[in-house]
Amino acid sequence: GNLTSTEVAIPNLSRPEHVAAHRTLIDNYGRTLSTSSVIYEGDGFVVLIWFNDHDPPHFHVMLRKDTSEAIAKCAIETLDVLSGKLTPALRKKVEEWASGRTEELMSSWRRCRSGQHPFRVEA
Repeated sequence: GNLTSTEVAIPNLSRPEHVAAHRTLIDNYGRTLSTSSVIYEGDGFVVLIWFNDHDPPHFHVMLRKDTSEAIAKCAIETLDVLSGKLTPALRKKVEEWASGRTEELMSSWRRCRSGQHPFRVEA
């Protein structure tokens, strides 16, 4: 019908104790291993972008997609290794793959930040 906003009451469903009880789930949201996070796989490494991840824009490098441990985190714009380690040979492969794909990677980053699945980035 013709309801006004004063006629509808929507209670706050989240309370501080709910947040405290689910802190681990909230903090890890989007960081579980999922094929929906994989944007590239091949040539000896896998690249993922996690949902709800923090700045600066980056991607995670793994050796296999069936593991939950990234071996390195790389900045999208500079390709600097932000954490972890890559062997010189693997770093070269990752840099060759990511070079020239900054806009594709940033597009996937923005999608993940808004809760959407990232795009696959082909070889």
